[in-house]
Amino acid sequence: MNLLTRILPILLLTVATAEWATAGAPRENLPSAEWVVSNLVRRVEFSSKLTGAKPYRYTRETVIEELDGKGEVKSRKAKTHEVTLISGIPFPRLTHQDGKPLSLEAARKAGDKDQKTRNEFVKKKTVQRVDRLQTFLNQDLFSRYALTTVRRELVNGRSAYVVNYRPKSQDQGDESMLDRVMNNISGTLWVDEADFEIARVTMVLGKRVTFWGGLAGVLDRLQMTLDRAPGTDGVWFNRSGWLVMEGRKLLEKIKLKAWEETKDFGPAPVPQQATPTPAQK
Repeated sequence: MNLLTRILPILLLTVATAEWATAGAPRENLPSAEWVVSNLVRRVEFSSKLTGAKPYRYTRETVIEELDGKGEVKSRKAKTHEVTLISGIPFPRLTHQDGKPLSLEAARKAGDKDQKTRNEFVKKKTVQRVDRLQTFLNQDLFSRYALTTVRRELVNGRSAYVVNYRPKSQDQGDESMLDRVMNNISGTLWVDEADFEIARVTMVLGKRVTFWGGLAGVLDRLQMTLDRAPGTDGVWFNRSGWLVMEGRKLLEKIKLKAWEETKDFGPAPVPQQATPTPAQK
């Protein structure tokens, strides 16, 4: 007791001194969340020009684990894709499954599927970027949420604005399934201060979401984190991410974990054109 009696006044004095020292300190000068988000949306539109300039290639590794009621792994699938990014559109080609290279027949089918997808893309003459980020991240989306800039923070050595978001309203009458989920999502955005790209995003489902009164299914849990980084030519890419989801689709229960990692992001090699052999004199 004597020891506590001696230490307690020192602790109180230390706390009081710290509070006095910081009382007059200026708060960090932070921009409004609306300003940060408006620059983010403009950057997404500008990024379409960066990714549309030339093709890029990277390796994407994905693992999906299906869990039982006790949280034990029921099944595990691991896939590796070689992805070519053309005008912002990813064209994945499966190369490995469960850590093993594809058989010759499976590789041929994967190559045929990839080529068919590219041919359809060319036929449609789609020259504008159909990026998921561009079609998803817009002012209409952010207008659903109450946004607050809370601090600056380093993400992978780069300064970023930290913006918390939460839905302004919950379920509203006739909504699509996606709307019902998005209106119950909250989380945090880390927006790169220099490029106004999303450096990191987290999201969590606030409450259970039902579809068609629960007949079509329910979503009990959804958590996700995505990390992004700048690559070649200032093009940002999804570096890694993980997701946890629990719910039910019709009568089938769903409980899974998934994570993804991107490696070796860079310009896609340009096919070499055959050079004619000079005629012999």
